[in-house]
Amino acid sequence: MIDFEKVIETAEVKCKEQGGRFTLKRKRIFSKLITAEKALSPYELADSYHNEFGTKMPVMSIYRILDFLEGMKLVHKINSINKYLACSHILCSHQHKSPQFLICRNCQKCEELYLKKPLLSELQSEVQSSGFQLTTSYTEISCLCNECSSKVFLAK
Repeated sequence: MIDFEKVIETAEVKCKEQGGRFTLKRKRIFSKLITAEKALSPYELADSYHNEFGTKMPVMSIYRILDFLEGMKLVHKINSINKYLACSHILCSHQHKSPQFLICRNCQKCEELYLKKPLLSELQSEVQSSGFQLTTSYTEISCLCNECSSKVFLAK
């Protein structure tokens, strides 16, 4: 269970330290991502914002907020599904490694984890030996979560 208030407080401090403002709208969008059980698209965030606060926020404004939050390293964009996920390591005090994302191809639930340094080094070496340069070290891995996997298994 996450300490919601501590995550919000830490996010606000990180923004201030990096010269950014954690405005009310940014806080509300970030809060939605923290409490979501899966990654959300800007359109899903806009609908949720409207339902909760009774006011519409343009999707372009949400994209700008998400860009800001991503720049502050508070959220991650999951490119393969064009959705966003709150960083699960905001409260960590250690140096973050390269995130890896497990994405359920059925329900789109996402899980963030980190590769061990030797494995990441091996990946980089393999990429270089293939004649390429690694430009980003995060990966998005298509999976089935246990819940969806058991539904598929039961259906057979």
